[in-house]
Amino acid sequence: PAIPLGYAVILSPVVAQFPGGKFQCAAFLNTTEPPAELLVGVVIFDKVTSLDHVGPSTYLEMFDWSGSPVRFITIGARTGGTGPDSYLPQHMTVSYKDAPTKLDVLLIPGGLGTAGVVKDAGFMKYLTTAAEQSKHV
Repeated sequence: PAIPLGYAVILSPVVAQFPGGKFQCAAFLNTTEPPAELLVGVVIFDKVTSLDHVGPSTYLEMFDWSGSPVRFITIGARTGGTGPDSYLPQHMTVSYKDAPTKLDVLLIPGGLGTAGVVKDAGFMKYLTTAAEQSKHV
């Protein structure tokens, strides 16, 4: 199966291939009613490419400015900081084992660390389930 990581989803519609099938990425929140709270899950791992999630996250922050609260969680294989060989240190607020699978937005960045993520069967199972159950991937 294709590596389901490394898609800047918010900016353009693409199809990401997961072990369980394909998921069409949305043009994004083209609804008239804003959600009560937008729950965004950002996947973080060692050697993640920061730009892949920082840019889209900054865009999503603007929903909060317009009166639609936005809550971000960062999802990793563990909680805490990325490893010492990661470039820009980043913090994972929740392990995938405890992370919700029904998100408004699931943001999956790319980077050199994707090779390690795809070897983690539990993480891949979480990503597949979350991609199936989330509104936008």
